[in-house]
Amino acid sequence: VFDNFFTGMAVLLQFVSFFVLRWQRPDLPRPYKVPKALIALFFPGLAILLYMLYHCFVKAGNASIITVIAFAVGMPYGFWVAYRERRRKDLGEFSALDELFER
Repeated sequence: VFDNFFTGMAVLLQFVSFFVLRWQRPDLPRPYKVPKALIALFFPGLAILLYMLYHCFVKAGNASIITVIAFAVGMPYGFWVAYRERRRKDLGEFSALDELFER
């Protein structure tokens, strides 16, 4: 349950980010653009994803409570890490990962 929930949430966030970037930043260079006709495939995928998340909550019982708590703690932590890294980059500081990705 735990694994399925987090995988489903990752896919959901990817779906959301796909549309947000497409609407808010259409000027960004993209090596590959999805043809508009294929966006219709989003809806069956979303239906399967929502069914899976529903199944995780309804059939799992107590495990879903632990999963929600882990997600509720993890999201603010992820935002904090992203904010800290963005701030360090604005100040001109670099992390060890920056050197790795520059190669």
